[in-house]
Amino acid sequence: MGQQIGAAAQDGYKHFVAPSDDQALFVVQQVVNNMPTLSNTILISPASQSTLPPSLAADDNLFRLAPNVATQGERLLEQFDRQGVGSVIIVTDAAFEPLVEQGFFPDDLHDHYQPDAIPIYGFNDLAANIESLTQLNDDLAALIDRHGSDRIGVFAATQPPAFVTMAHVIAANPQPDVLDDVKWFGYNYLGHSPFITGDPAAAAFADRVDMSVIVFEIPRTDVNAPLAELPTFSPGFRNFNFASYDAVRPLADVLAIGGVDGDGTDLKAIVFDVANGNMDPVPHENRILGEGAMGDYMLDPATGDLTETRAYVIYHVVEIADGVYDWVALAPPNVCR
Repeated sequence: MGQQIGAAAQDGYKHFVAPSDDQALFVVQQVVNNMPTLSNTILISPASQSTLPPSLAADDNLFRLAPNVATQGERLLEQFDRQGVGSVIIVTDAAFEPLVEQGFFPDDLHDHYQPDAIPIYGFNDLAANIESLTQLNDDLAALIDRHGSDRIGVFAATQPPAFVTMAHVIAANPQPDVLDDVKWFGYNYLGHSPFITGDPAAAAFADRVDMSVIVFEIPRTDVNAPLAELPTFSPGFRNFNFASYDAVRPLADVLAIGGVDGDGTDLKAIVFDVANGNMDPVPHENRILGEGAMGDYMLDPATGDLTETRAYVIYHVVEIADGVYDWVALAPPNVCR
């Protein structure tokens, strides 16, 4: 990714819709920061959410159309408290493990966590995954003995493929009922994932343990409804689809106002002015900001991230027909805030 940005810069490109993947975004930021020709570059990421530096730097030119995970963590903490959970074990994968260790989630959320996360390995690493699940069972059993099962949770801080892998290992190597006795939670990335609902083992497991996944919800509107009908639109990635569409639109507006060769500080100010309603965007048939696919939104001046303007919704995997699963928002309560 870094090489691609460097090559694009040499070809004269100066502003970019940045990666949604946190680690790829870090690489892009390093390239941009080290190339004098990109000193005025504006980066807009549709879905990066990390709280690790340099994502939250107040003086950078990075903007993200998603609330960072510190905000999501606050909602997750509320959900723990709502369900009476006082102690949580994390299961994580290679992508999330370093982020969990380095403070991917807020400090007060760490107070609920056990010290060591349980790793989920690659699909072919059967022995290592069985060892991890054995450890998970042992840790859960010890916590249940001390606090009771109603006070214990498991938080799946993974990408969807790792959750699917875990479910397959559990299905092939039946575990004690302790996995079913505690409360399961899933990170935002799992919500709406077709990898989970489309996999019989993963869907059945998520349904059986009634896993709660907190999703930052982008409601359907007259603007984004046509996007949802496009053949390239994936319902399992609908929030990402909408945010990607909106990432292009504000970038175009800002450059139309400030110019492609505009000063970086001025362009950054224009991003905030346009996004937060202090300046009318360039008029055209499909107005870019304020009426985008994500609806009305604002950017936090301190971080450049999306501020919280709508609810997080709790989704569960439910068997809606024989062997057919889908993500369903259940109530009450289904809204965190």
